[in-house]
Amino acid sequence: MELVLEKTIRSAAFDIAVSPDGSRLAICGERKITIFSLPGLYKENTIRVSHTSSMVFLGDNKSMLILTTTGRCIFWNGQILESLGKWQVPRWEEKPVFYAGGNDVFWAGSHGIWKYNVNEGTMLKIFQTPHEPYICRVEDGIVYAVILKYGVQLQHIEILELDFAGTVKRACISRNNIQAALFGEPCWNKNGNIAISTCVSKPLGVYSYCYLIDSVNGEIIFQKCEPHSGSCGDFYAAKDLLVKVGDALAEDVSIFDASNMRMLHRIEKTYLAGTDGVNPPSTVTFLDDGRLLVGTWTKLFVFKIVS
Repeated sequence: MELVLEKTIRSAAFDIAVSPDGSRLAICGERKITIFSLPGLYKENTIRVSHTSSMVFLGDNKSMLILTTTGRCIFWNGQILESLGKWQVPRWEEKPVFYAGGNDVFWAGSHGIWKYNVNEGTMLKIFQTPHEPYICRVEDGIVYAVILKYGVQLQHIEILELDFAGTVKRACISRNNIQAALFGEPCWNKNGNIAISTCVSKPLGVYSYCYLIDSVNGEIIFQKCEPHSGSCGDFYAAKDLLVKVGDALAEDVSIFDASNMRMLHRIEKTYLAGTDGVNPPSTVTFLDDGRLLVGTWTKLFVFKIVS
């Protein structure tokens, strides 16, 4: 597999959002959100919002719900910004928000999964847990979530499918202990597997692990260990690929075969940094036309995937 650089946009991309119909793309930096048209990536608008953590387009493909690291919830109707209040949901700045159709969006905070209705202005905790929840995707009336049940060095993963009211439709717990002191954001791909990156301290140093877990029975399909790495990144899924975005220790982007975790390509941190010196990756997104977008602290890279 090869990646061909198609375009570089010199603007920070801490988060990336694509409209439901695929006609618009938004990226956010420290003080602004920039909106582009697709597929050409022509700039349409700039929204002045500080400390954006995550954002999502709504059903009209132009309005957006925006969350900030300071706990603000903001509505963009395509022309003006409206504050929807300040919600005390701990740690939402580390997790994405998902559009669920109609006027509903979902996000995971510490110890729970939340549903927000934009028209009504109501926020409801639909699921509560004493552990750490992550939403991996929302589609066809189902919230696909992973709950990390952690102790000192061992983790169990609870795998959940919830309807929009928070009713558990299917659940299972990983049959094997996951070695982890720290963990990255998991992903749940369309073929039913969950990928997660962890790191754990051992007598000889800090080890990194990548796990591929069957969402039906909780069995570990694949486990990869990198001694002395100490890196713990976030996973993203699209079709038959998995992408791991490295943390502050790695600062690279690795692409794997989703079925067996075979490494297909790595974008080194020196490539991403270029002349900027330091330019860690923040997030990735796949477009429907097969392009891969890599967001970093200072740039958006647009790659065409060549098999």
